[in-house]
Amino acid sequence: MPSRLRLALHALTVLLLSVPTASAQVAGSSLSGTVHDDSGGAVPGATVEIRNVDTALRRELVTDSRGHFLAPNLPLGNYEVTVTMPGFARLTRSGVRLSVGAETVINVGLSVRNMEDRVEVEANVSAVDTTTASTGTLITTEQIAGLPLNGRSYLELATLTPGVQLTDTGGRSTSNGFGTKLSVHGSRYTANLFTLDGTMLNDQFNQAGSASGNVLGVEAVQEFRVLTNSFSAEYGRHTGAVINAATKSGTNALHGSLFEFHRNDALDAPNFFDDPANQPDFTRNQYGFSLGGPIRKDRTFFFATYEGLRENLGQTLIFNVPSDALRGSSSVAASVRPYLTSFPQANGRVLDANRGEFSRVSNRVTREHYAMVRLDHQLSPSSRLFARYTFDDAKVENPSRMNTGEITKTKLQFFTLEHSFLRGSGFVNRAQVGVTSSQLNGFDFVLPGIDLPRTTFTDIDRGIATISVTGLSPWGGSATNPKLHDFRNIQLSDTLNWFRGRHQLKLGATMEIQAFNLTSDFTSMGNYTFTSLTAFTAGTPSTFEAILPGSDASRRLRQKVFGFFMQDDFRLSARLTVNLGVRYEPTTGVTETEGRLAQLIDFTNPRATLNDTTVLDTLFENPSLRTIAPRVGIAWNPDGKGRTAIRAGAGVFYD
Repeated sequence: MPSRLRLALHALTVLLLSVPTASAQVAGSSLSGTVHDDSGGAVPGATVEIRNVDTALRRELVTDSRGHFLAPNLPLGNYEVTVTMPGFARLTRSGVRLSVGAETVINVGLSVRNMEDRVEVEANVSAVDTTTASTGTLITTEQIAGLPLNGRSYLELATLTPGVQLTDTGGRSTSNGFGTKLSVHGSRYTANLFTLDGTMLNDQFNQAGSASGNVLGVEAVQEFRVLTNSFSAEYGRHTGAVINAATKSGTNALHGSLFEFHRNDALDAPNFFDDPANQPDFTRNQYGFSLGGPIRKDRTFFFATYEGLRENLGQTLIFNVPSDALRGSSSVAASVRPYLTSFPQANGRVLDANRGEFSRVSNRVTREHYAMVRLDHQLSPSSRLFARYTFDDAKVENPSRMNTGEITKTKLQFFTLEHSFLRGSGFVNRAQVGVTSSQLNGFDFVLPGIDLPRTTFTDIDRGIATISVTGLSPWGGSATNPKLHDFRNIQLSDTLNWFRGRHQLKLGATMEIQAFNLTSDFTSMGNYTFTSLTAFTAGTPSTFEAILPGSDASRRLRQKVFGFFMQDDFRLSARLTVNLGVRYEPTTGVTETEGRLAQLIDFTNPRATLNDTTVLDTLFENPSLRTIAPRVGIAWNPDGKGRTAIRAGAGVFYD
């Protein structure tokens, strides 16, 4: 890690230890409970040892005056809890499973006996969270591995959560992104927050996913939680859902998997428009492996996985093209004839005297490579470190247009480095560095066997021009290609968990350093529009759109985003918890490194000219300096047995 980045993280950690600020998103879990005797009275001063049975990670706590204990920021996994106290039998509860973002509660009853006596019981941990007002659903390891997924995109399982659905609004393109689009309780698909091990995955479109439209990683993700409402103050910047995923880690046992999933069209019903003599082909292969285990027993662990995707998807495409009669007509202007004859020749039904249908079977080719590696190291009983790197490279070649196609490439990289430090029974500090990198490139290409008279009507030749004729399918490429996007987000965060009496305090801060370099063309190669076939054959367009000569479609945008929060989960009683929090998330203005931001001309002014354009220092006036977001919620366990929770919450959220 570069020295400046190390210094930045160290400086941020020192700052957070001295002032009330706090955190990023939570990927771990917490375990709390109360130790009582046979009569139901609290047992203060009892020693509680929490041990991960897979990695031997231990944490030792002492109950407070109310017999309560809390262990925040524990890694996911299976645990056993051992409670000892002079005058009572030693009790061990096994089978305690901690899940991502959960606040698990177990209550322990001690019997009056000698300490040498041992009592071992299987834990009865309630599946109902009775300590937070947040609502949502946990998608478990068993569900991720066992439920069928078309394309093995694990985020599609988020629809198991009430109120969450996949949406096609906005489509998938280089202008709207290719990621998974989820609508939560009717919110926009761009309003969601996606995290992996606490690092934000959101790309430049506020989505998560590759060019294939998938979010791979079924073998890499242990589980994920979908929060749909009443988030605590540690979550910000989004008003939709929070999808919080955690990756698998190695254990003391060597374990792995080898897999291959094959799908073809053998049992598929034909499309209505398919030619029985020329059925489109469909073949998909997804294959890979995972492997995890110890490097040094009880101290250092690794986990790695790879997944490949190879898909060939045949499609029957139908276009409206000029008829043979029109192609041979002497009334066609000489300047138009090369473009008219570059339309494919009709081979289907006749629409009218001037138009027919052209049918073609095209093959969309998808190739994707996904890999993840994670290292966990126990520095000392009170200090833990983990690092994870995720890589996804996807390419889709889609000949979906009449005479052109589109190649879309994405390269996604995510890095997380986290250090957790424990002091005493009630203090845990978690510092994290995260890097998100999302590159997207979209290009048009001319289909094999097609000869276009020109590919551009301007002095820019990096794409393909377009011709729009009413009644005919579009000619040429996309008016918004090529697209060259390079988005990076460096995230620095620190969270302090402090347990004192009835209060569980969380203080934290985040800083994001965002850079977005893009070339985003719009009609750069020119776009002719004809309102009828007659106008087209006469060579009289209604409009011509193109950028002015010398225009620059490239920008290098920069912004910094900050977040500060304070959260207090206050246990008023064993059955009632109040969640109080406040968040402040200011941002800097969006700037451009080369001074290429400009204000639009006031077109309502009849005397406006091109010379009226004003160069700006920032994209907009900063509205974020007053973004204070209070949060309040309650969680009530009416029967005291952890089987029922009644929640209520309210807050202010900014997007």
